[in-house]
Amino acid sequence: MILEYCSDDIDILPSIKLVGVGGAGVNILTQIHDKASPVDFIAMDSAKNSFEAGIWTNTVMLGNDSKNLGCGANPEKGRQAALQSSQLILDCFQNSDMIILVAGLGGGVGSGALPVIAKVAKQVCSVVVCFTVMPFPFEGKKRTLFAQETYYRLQEEQVAIVMLSNKRILQHFSPRTPLVQIMAEVGLQLTSLIKNFIGIITSTSLINIDFSDMKTILSSGGHMFIGSSSELKDTGTEISIEQTLKNELLEAFDFSQTNRSILLIEAGDDFNLGTLCDIGETLERKSDKDIELIMGVNLISEMKDKISITIFMLGDFLS
Repeated sequence: MILEYCSDDIDILPSIKLVGVGGAGVNILTQIHDKASPVDFIAMDSAKNSFEAGIWTNTVMLGNDSKNLGCGANPEKGRQAALQSSQLILDCFQNSDMIILVAGLGGGVGSGALPVIAKVAKQVCSVVVCFTVMPFPFEGKKRTLFAQETYYRLQEEQVAIVMLSNKRILQHFSPRTPLVQIMAEVGLQLTSLIKNFIGIITSTSLINIDFSDMKTILSSGGHMFIGSSSELKDTGTEISIEQTLKNELLEAFDFSQTNRSILLIEAGDDFNLGTLCDIGETLERKSDKDIELIMGVNLISEMKDKISITIFMLGDFLS
């Protein structure tokens, strides 16, 4: 268990590139965008209409097609488009400390271009994280197969992968729920995951998680889980951890195989060392492996009766 204490000096924030890949990825980033956010927003797609929102630090048009009409849900066309634009992608990623790629899998750019973009990203940046959305079951077996093939290709690039499951999301809605409501929920869930992720990197705390910590945990890649909860102080450590690990919208994650973890605790000024140790030990017991656990603590005077926990857990890729 590693504790990092924050000094009073304000460190220079790392250079973080948040990249929407393909139509789904770009749409999700438009929901996340905040002018005050300390990250660069980048759009990469083969369809020119993806760049209409005026929020982008940079844009990359994938491919040499002069009409820029997209890849027609063909992953091979998406792959070729990314290869043709590999130098533009590389230039866009220069001087990055962390690159976060966001994409919906199964389509032409999301499945075809994403592995190429991840490979280029790894050439210039050791910390590459992919937030991905699996297809809905009703989108067909072919699209699901494309998505699974993309997952295996991303493994080869040793990136960290967070997988949001549209299939599991559907289980939370009745059959009569409007599709637009379900799609909005997907966007909200992914937005929440990414904001939690970036928030840990860019915030300062009493016991701090700095970028070097994140690099240590994330640089070797792996299947990644993100969970968060906010509970009453007297709920109990075990219950608080269980609630934090109950993110039913992500693809299945085997906690027993976790070998790296980042834990951020936010609590009131009366938060004590005993509770901190209980939380860390409870989390370590969830895995059969020797976890490399980095912890941060942020004390907020307004949180008198509550404790908030955010956990990142990484393990070997799914077989």
